[in-house]
Amino acid sequence: MKKKYRLILVSFILAINLFGCDLDKTQQPNNKILTYEEVDNFAMKNKIKRLNTEKKDNGYIITYEKETKYGIMKLYRDESSDEIRYIEESVDNSNHPDDIVYMQISDSKENYIALFINNEDLRKRAEDITVEFEDKGYTNEPYMISQTTNKQKATVISYENYGSKREIKSIILRDKNNNDIYTQ
Repeated sequence: MKKKYRLILVSFILAINLFGCDLDKTQQPNNKILTYEEVDNFAMKNKIKRLNTEKKDNGYIITYEKETKYGIMKLYRDESSDEIRYIEESVDNSNHPDDIVYMQISDSKENYIALFINNEDLRKRAEDITVEFEDKGYTNEPYMISQTTNKQKATVISYENYGSKREIKSIILRDKNNNDIYTQ
């Protein structure tokens, strides 16, 4: 009888060790994923002021201001070299005194539109921003995309990448009563 209990106890301990080791493997972090702290360090090293930071898949989308430039970047970790890489688009805002400045970047899955509201009065009044595209795109692509501005200087709107960035027809800002307050 003691041998039977001992055998059950040893089997139980072995099972715990086997399953425990397996759990440890699945819970270990993937060292290839970019961390928020690394994004902070990257911004400080490159002397950029982040306006908006969003986690996306294996990286981050950031909108930024640097001297007279506005920009958008997708930061990610290169799997082969383990270095931080980025896709970037920027514009010198001193050459664009418009109320709204925008630009786009693409990765293999999504396109990202960065919209910068320069006019402080518009920024305070705007609740939503709508981007209307020139074409209707593919059958499952939206003709327009709306998003809240959160009274922020920069807003990012993303849409699925079907091979190219779409041409923007207009940008509309709406107030809390859904009235158009700006159209570009």
